[in-house]
Amino acid sequence: MASDSRTDDAGGRSRSVRRLVGGQRHSARTSALAVVLALLCGAYAAWLLADFGLRWPALLAVAVLTGVFFYSRRTPAAMLVSGFYALAVLIALTPIVLDLAFVLAADGYGVTPWPFVLSLADLVFLGVFVVLALVLSAIGFVIGRRFDAGSDTDSEDAAVPEG
Repeated sequence: MASDSRTDDAGGRSRSVRRLVGGQRHSARTSALAVVLALLCGAYAAWLLADFGLRWPALLAVAVLTGVFFYSRRTPAAMLVSGFYALAVLIALTPIVLDLAFVLAADGYGVTPWPFVLSLADLVFLGVFVVLALVLSAIGFVIGRRFDAGSDTDSEDAAVPEG
């Protein structure tokens, strides 16, 4: 039986899907890691944009986009590092989006939001979220360095002939 030109690999994925995910093929555990990280990012984005009435579109869009991005990574460690970086970006954006929601809501009631947005307490709020984002980024960096160092020594050992 002739195979369809769209589903030419053993997994039944079309060429366009393989191109979208960078031609990667992962195990079920690695694919599950990509899905969990994507849902985590999507859920956080949905919570973040709930005040704008974009909860479900944000969940779907961010989960699909980050899921494709995570799945295109070569190793589970690279997926995990990318997940930490993505969550760090979302956490760093949190005070800005929350202030934007406050500014838009206050404008509707004729109240000036600027004394709140430009206050010292709001600046501290921004600083706390930036520090949390930096901690997540540092964790991702350490994980990436640890796995990169392990793969470099393995490839160097394999390239050196014995005897």
